[in-house]
This record gives sequence, C-alpha cells and structure tokens, in this order.
Amino acid sequence: MIPDPLSSMPQYGTLVLRGSFAVPAERLYVAVSDPLERALVGTLGDDHVMLIDESDFRIGGRDFYRFGLRGAPAFRAEAIFHQIVPRSLIVATEIVHSGGICISVELVTLVLSERAAESDLRLTAQVLSLCADEDLADAASARHQAFIAALERHLGAASRDQHHPFPRR
Repeated sequence: MIPDPLSSMPQYGTLVLRGSFAVPAERLYVAVSDPLERALVGTLGDDHVMLIDESDFRIGGRDFYRFGLRGAPAFRAEAIFHQIVPRSLIVATEIVHSGGICISVELVTLVLSERAAESDLRLTAQVLSLCADEDLADAASARHQAFIAALERHLGAASRDQHHPFPRR
C-alpha cells in the first residue's frame, strides 16, 4: 500500500555511485543510451523487470517505462532528458509513480570518462522522496546500486569502485 503523500514529510538525499568498466566509453554510452540495452540492464535480476514503453533519447525527449516485480511491475516512470553529450554526459529528471501517486522525483546525472580501453561512470542522483514512511530514498539507492552492478555484469567490470550511499539528513 502506497501512503498518502500529504501525510508525511518529504525526504531528500544525494547518492553518488561509481563503476569502472572493461570497455571504451563509446560502448558504455551505448549501454546507457540505447533503449534495448537499458531495458536489459535495468532488469534487476530474475524476479524484476524494466519495460520501456516509449523512448525518445534526445535533449527534450522522454522515456516512459515500468519497473518492479516480473509479472506485476508496480512502478511507472517518466524520464525527461535535459542534457546529452555523447560518450560524456547524460542529465535527466526521473519521475516515479505508483498507484497513480507521484512517489519520487530524481535529478540523475551520468558522467562517463575514458582511460585507455576502459571507462568510468559516476552516477549522481538527487532524490526527493514524497512518501517518507516508505523510505523511498533507500529504495532509490538500492535501485541505482543494482543498475551499476548490472552494467558491470553486462559490460565487464574493470575494477570495483566504492559506492557512496545516501547521507542521512
């Protein structure tokens, strides 16, 4: 059951994650920009799924997708792309709904860099959780950590980097 967003105070948090991959930045960019690869990487294990219903990956474009348990994805999201620099930067706002209620808004920044034949990704998510009693800030952290881990499995990890979860405020 999703709580009434007006009955709880919003939570704010910033998450910074890093991953290193055994592929050039061009390959990493394809994995995070191509809708088919994003859906594959976004499927976080055998019991979860990410279904991209519509994708328009360009500045000002939008993605509409669902995610959650396989067979019954409970979350619906819209991503709006604000800045895209191929092989370097993606900035998007992600709005997540469940049961017709907006439960979170995130500003997500992906910074890609290359060193030799390897690449690095820094994911920063600034999260506004509108259902504080559901602790969606922790859920967003787990979801983004799982995304980095799935990218590492999909592309091959160059090395394990540190994950920096939300500081509590």
